[in-house]
Amino acid sequence: MRNIFTLAAGSVFVLLASGHAHADTLRLSDMESLTGVASAVYVPQANAVQLAGEQINAAGGVTIGGVNYTLQIDQYDDRTDTSAGVATVQKILGLGAPSFIMGGGTSSISAAYSPIIKDRTDVIVMVTASLLPGLTDNPSIYRPRVTSKQYTDSIVSFVTGNPEFKRVALGVDNKNAGLVNEVPALKAGLLAAGVEIVAEEEWGSGNPQFATQIAAMSRNNPDVLVLRGYPADVARLVKQARELGYSGPIVTNSGMSATDVENAQAAESMDGVVEVVAPVVSDLIAGDLNKEAAQKFEDAYQARFGTPSGLLSVSAYDAVFILTRAMEHAGTTTDVPAIKAALDVLKVSDVPEAVTPIKPYDGDLLFKDRQAQFVTVVRQWKDGKFVPLTFVK
Repeated sequence: MRNIFTLAAGSVFVLLASGHAHADTLRLSDMESLTGVASAVYVPQANAVQLAGEQINAAGGVTIGGVNYTLQIDQYDDRTDTSAGVATVQKILGLGAPSFIMGGGTSSISAAYSPIIKDRTDVIVMVTASLLPGLTDNPSIYRPRVTSKQYTDSIVSFVTGNPEFKRVALGVDNKNAGLVNEVPALKAGLLAAGVEIVAEEEWGSGNPQFATQIAAMSRNNPDVLVLRGYPADVARLVKQARELGYSGPIVTNSGMSATDVENAQAAESMDGVVEVVAPVVSDLIAGDLNKEAAQKFEDAYQARFGTPSGLLSVSAYDAVFILTRAMEHAGTTTDVPAIKAALDVLKVSDVPEAVTPIKPYDGDLLFKDRQAQFVTVVRQWKDGKFVPLTFVK
């Protein structure tokens, strides 16, 4: 069952497809950027949450505390807008306790609503997109998703591991709070290894033109450009950089897909571009990491939605199973503190449905202080697609 809500003019929520939870229905509220500048990333995430719910229901639902439940996925569109995101969370909380929120919005949106839920004992947010550092200091937020720090560490490792990269120009989306907050750590890691930072530039999400930033980054003859932002923007930036004459190496951290590259008409500019990111399904299949589970997920996703899955799809898909497994262990859908306690001791092996390569903590624990940890991938564009070079474990 899938209901979609969107924040309309005048802060009114409009129900597009009706439906109400019953005693044997477990409602999950999926907050996504279905429209706005980040929609290309978040729509595939929303699809994956829906797919997980449909698969669980097709298998007979989930039995918790001796009661069999059907999942109801209510989708909400935060429009990639901070105010709309806060209003969406308030709307969900207003439906009555308990509240289980999937997706959780962009870094900027999650930063804005985090204080609202910090002291509540009736809500759990399973964040599968926001990279914001420190987000899981909030006792209501669990993140089964890679962090911006993991990305930063992987970028520093890759750049400093290439002795030809002595002079680096940095570029970042200034609307992506998770990446902006990591700029000092990225610079510190590079400088500590003796790498000189010759330029620092920024842009806003959805920016169509990057000539100013490219000129400033290229001016001091860097050995490599390091670009961090949303996939569509970074694909356009790479294309324009090549058109404006930059021919050197480019390292990105965006989660670009072949579709993003195609939409930006950037394929001819992408050869040799290296991307450091959490592995998507195609990386897992090509790199023979969780290959069987990844292929099964991708086949089901494409059969259901007719397009390839996206950067955040598998994390979002896994989050549904992680939460419901914790509820099974807790034996309740209403005692939120008990469900949190179950999440705190949940093991990676307790969630065999997980597609994402989760790195267990000591004792096979999935979370530590509500944060999971993951393998990342270094991949390179070659012959019209990204090919994994190595997994950072």
